Amino acid sequence: MNVFCRSKLALCIFAGCLSIGLMACSDLGSQTAAVSTSQNLRFVAAYPVDVAEPSGLSLSKDNRSLWTVSDKTSGIYQINLQGTVLSHFQSERGDLEAITTIDAQHLAFLSERDRMIVVTRNDGKIMEEAPITISGSKNRGPEALTYDEDAEQFHVIQESPGILLSLNRQFGE
Repeated sequence: MNVFCRSKLALCIFAGCLSIGLMACSDLGSQTAAVSTSQNLRFVAAYPVDVAEPSGLSLSKDNRSLWTVSDKTSGIYQINLQGTVLSHFQSERGDLEAITTIDAQHLAFLSERDRMIVVTRNDGKIMEEAPITISGSKNRGPEALTYDEDAEQFHVIQESPGILLSLNRQFGE
């Protein structure tokens, strides 16, 4: 599992969750799944990231890089596993809060203030945009986004009040 430490602008990679997840997946017949806790995570390393106000982190489909967004610059960044920027593009949307990979060629990110999910190619070309029907003030909108490729569903979380919104690939609830 990869965790991003926003306060230090460093990429912190923890070992344990990924291997635990892989063990749980390899034993599909088991009634109990492994659970990741702070006791079975092990700090591996921290790397500086040259991205202003990074928010969100998603592993690329080839497992060789990560994607993050900049809340400050509205940029979308691909970084290597040591935090070096490999590529980036700008979004016209503001207040970016989360990013997820959809497949090897497509990403989706959230614009909190606009209440939008934006789907782009890895080069930044916008493929589609969809409004998210979550109420709240401009800076109290959706904060987290993930995509379940098997179920073809987006999952959006709003921090306050706590809301989990699941959307199909056509953005229907």
